[in-house]
Amino acid sequence: MNIRLLLVFLLLPACASSQTTETDRDTLLTRLYDRAATQMGEGELEAAQQCFDSAFAMPDVEQSPVYPTLLNEQATLYVYQGDERRGLEGKKSVLPHLHRTKDLETHVSVYNDLGILYRRAHEPDSALLYYNKALEAALQYGDESWLAHLNMNLAVFHYNLKHFAEAEQYIDRAWAHALKTDERLAAFNALQVGANIKLAAGHAEEAGRSIRQAWQMACEEDNAEWKLRCMSGFLACFGDNHQTDSLKQYLRMGNRLLHQVTPGTIAARGYLQARAKALLMLEQYAAALQDFRHLQQEGTGTDRHTLYADMAQCYQALGDHKRAFACMDSARLWTDTLARRELTDEMARLNIKYRTKEQELQNARLNEQLLQKEAAQLRTVVAALCILFAAVLALAYFRHKQKATERRLRHVQQEKEREAARRYTEGLEEECKHLAKELHDGIANELLALQMRIETAGNHHPQAWKEISETVNGLKQEIRAISHELMPPDFERIGLDELLARYASFMSGNSQADITYHPSGHNERLDKETARDIYRITQETVSNCLKHAQATCITLALETDETGRCTLTITDNGNAFTLPDNPEGIGLRTVEERAKSLKATLSREREKDQNRFTLTFPIRQQHD
Repeated sequence: MNIRLLLVFLLLPACASSQTTETDRDTLLTRLYDRAATQMGEGELEAAQQCFDSAFAMPDVEQSPVYPTLLNEQATLYVYQGDERRGLEGKKSVLPHLHRTKDLETHVSVYNDLGILYRRAHEPDSALLYYNKALEAALQYGDESWLAHLNMNLAVFHYNLKHFAEAEQYIDRAWAHALKTDERLAAFNALQVGANIKLAAGHAEEAGRSIRQAWQMACEEDNAEWKLRCMSGFLACFGDNHQTDSLKQYLRMGNRLLHQVTPGTIAARGYLQARAKALLMLEQYAAALQDFRHLQQEGTGTDRHTLYADMAQCYQALGDHKRAFACMDSARLWTDTLARRELTDEMARLNIKYRTKEQELQNARLNEQLLQKEAAQLRTVVAALCILFAAVLALAYFRHKQKATERRLRHVQQEKEREAARRYTEGLEEECKHLAKELHDGIANELLALQMRIETAGNHHPQAWKEISETVNGLKQEIRAISHELMPPDFERIGLDELLARYASFMSGNSQADITYHPSGHNERLDKETARDIYRITQETVSNCLKHAQATCITLALETDETGRCTLTITDNGNAFTLPDNPEGIGLRTVEERAKSLKATLSREREKDQNRFTLTFPIRQQHD
């Protein structure tokens, strides 16, 4: 007895250690599964695959109760990656282990996924088997959301088989179950899919109501993918009623929505199918054929018989009877016995048309040979006419060269004048810069020193010396303002819009006028020389408005239009005035020279008690 007790005490730690190891393994596997599921939801598929690799690399992972769940989620990842064949094999590998999990929702999920994958693989018998198994498990589970989802999948299954009555029954059940949940997606799916099913069943009015309800939900959610899924129902309804204008309008809407969703999604594939059908009805065969080819390359979600038959119709309409015959042959392989006989007749007709087309091409070649002979006879006549016209063309060419030379000479003269104007304005800018420095660094500093001496000596007659100091200070500030105005603006660091805005603010603060600048926000294309000329012309014009018109309100605007022309407009509320006639005036001369350098046109006019100055010029091309 004592020996037995001793053995029990010795074995207890080993058993406890084994149980602890299994618990740690299951906990780690659960964490890896949760992390992989989260990463799949966020679209990080490679990171999710790494989690699964780590999980399956653990020892004795097959013995864990988490193992079936890991297998199922791994297969789902394959589907997300676009490898549906591997996903189907992965889902099938879960079946031998499914009895180990007591979670009925996992049973429903696995059976439902198998039904979907078998349907996409065009194996309807297996798809129906697993759909029914999923429905049984969902009824035991008692989840309304799953029941809505499964009934909708069965509705789509029967719709693809053209069992429209059965499809309508299942979609009505899906809608009834969806109303018992708070999931808007389930309700939307039932409405959107139901519209296509009811239209195929001949209930166009119910289909219209259903798709409009689905569209309203999509707009409330502001979900581009939901909106795109509604497009297939709208296109089908309008196509059934032959409403071509509405069909074209919703095609444009759908094309815009297509760019907002991820390519290859269910919504994108469904819209491409509906768009191809709509384009076929609108007799836009080339565009429809492009969509049919894309659907053919994807290889999922499309009835092959209908796809190849529609492609054959497009090729036939485009005159490619050989490819039309080949597509009808492919369609024949995907249809039943009765349809095969009908397609055989159609193939025979296409074959006859193809042979007829070959004969027409042969006749066309003979006609081409006859035309070539007639063309040879015409060449002689044409050659004579060419010689006659050559002399006329030579005279016209020499006359054109003469006019072109004259234009070039005028252009060279204009360029010389503009270059002279440019050199003049550049020299003026240099003089302004030099004078500004002299005023700022010389006279302004001397006045500052004088002001300080006056303030120092102002103890005997403080009031008089204070007035003298204030006068000197005013002269100093005025000289500094003049020097800043003369100094050429730094266009390397500051844009023209900001400089004009600063100038308007500065002049408003130093005059009795309210001066504002309204930028257009599109003046960044102006080069440095152009910006400098515009700035100086603005200074001179504003000065004239203040000096001659006694204006109290001045508005500056610089706008660039789409044709590449820029317009400077300066308006003021001053008196009507006539500028001095002296052409040698420095201000007027610099404005004229700068305008000539810009190839600009000037205008001054009086309207509605306002003076308006307008300068219009083309934008120079900047060279790197």
